[in-house]
Amino acid sequence: RPHTIRVDLGLVTFIDSGGVGSLVAAYRVAQAGGAGLVVSNASPFVSRQLTVAGVADLLGAPRSGDPIPRL
Repeated sequence: RPHTIRVDLGLVTFIDSGGVGSLVAAYRVAQAGGAGLVVSNASPFVSRQLTVAGVADLLGAPRSGDPIPRL
């Protein structure tokens, strides 16, 4: 079993509340299974949306305005 599930958002240019909700639901399922879930390669727009929604820290995403690491 993986310890961490990494969701690569590198090709995601838009995310709305449905997408954010899906990421949070996936995070909860991962946690219930003993794993973590983090997002990577989020565009500035996606990173901002996750920050505004209050889930950037939960999902390990850089906060809007922070440097965005490319993995």
